[in-house]
Amino acid sequence: PPAEPVRAGAPVPPLGLSDARGRPFDLRDLRGRPALLLFLDAACNHCRPVLARLRDAQLPGSAALVVISESDALQRELPAEITVLVDPTWSAAVRFGARGAPAAVALDADGTLAHGVVHGTAPVQALLDRMTSQEVRHELAPV
Repeated sequence: PPAEPVRAGAPVPPLGLSDARGRPFDLRDLRGRPALLLFLDAACNHCRPVLARLRDAQLPGSAALVVISESDALQRELPAEITVLVDPTWSAAVRFGARGAPAAVALDADGTLAHGVVHGTAPVQALLDRMTSQEVRHELAPV
């Protein structure tokens, strides 16, 4: 049977994914800073507004953005500081309970899931805005 989706407060499991350049990527390498995992599909019309916002996102140095997509196509569309992970079977989305794209989850600096998955353009953009807003930058900075 499929594993239960990761719950808020639980450690993020290894996903066994590679980045768009074929290098293995471990989410544990993000520990010490908050991160936002975005599940986006290059062919998804609902993902287009999120992708446009990502192109202009100003991230605090202490935060990370990771896009998980079915192919490496989004790597060409996004700034180099955004990691694109390739997941052709969408296994990572299932692992977090995502039921389509766009979806997102936030990770705390300690490597745990901050809260459950959000679905849809507006909720994903709101989470992205929270991650990149001036007020939250201070809150998200490691103590």
